[in-house]
Amino acid sequence: MLVVTEIAELAEGVRHNNPPDSHCHEFTSAEVEAADTIIRLLDMGNALNWRIGEALFAKLLFNKNRPYKHGKQF
Repeated sequence: MLVVTEIAELAEGVRHNNPPDSHCHEFTSAEVEAADTIIRLLDMGNALNWRIGEALFAKLLFNKNRPYKHGKQF
């Protein structure tokens, strides 16, 4: 749920015209919340001994040969 909360905060930032973040002023609120989402995912993966970095690399290689949007409109 912590990851979901970060994504909800990202959406709220966008809904409010994506102002500068209140703590990291050089970034928008959406940028900071996206970073927070990644941090939460990596933290969870570390706690569960997941190999997220390796899975990410493998998925990027796999997606490289897939059609744009997997052939779908959206």
